[in-house]
Amino acid sequence: MPAPEVIGRYEKAVLWRKLGVTDFAIVTLDKPVEITVRWDDSTIETVSALTGPVSKPTTVVVVVDIPVGSVMRLGALAYLPNPPDQLREVINFKAMKDVKGRAIRRTVTLMNYAGTLPPLAD
Repeated sequence: MPAPEVIGRYEKAVLWRKLGVTDFAIVTLDKPVEITVRWDDSTIETVSALTGPVSKPTTVVVVVDIPVGSVMRLGALAYLPNPPDQLREVINFKAMKDVKGRAIRRTVTLMNYAGTLPPLAD
């Protein structure tokens, strides 16, 4: 039986890893790579007393560390449209060890990405 931190990772996603920020405050991204993930895109909407309706962000179980500010898209790299659509930005990364400290479960939280992709690194 597979380890709990990798169970269910059967979906493909495209990842543009954040490399840094230019002098003009523009984020630079690496070239897209395909990774295997478990993508939880369930939509739960709740009401906050202060802000009104709030929807749950997307949670994705990944295998590698992903920097905050990276961009992801559900689907295989081979079927990536040009220009890419339905992009999500990584707003949180969490790595949690199991009780014995041997295995690590990595999750990222995604929000909708507004705009187009910034320039990619050479």
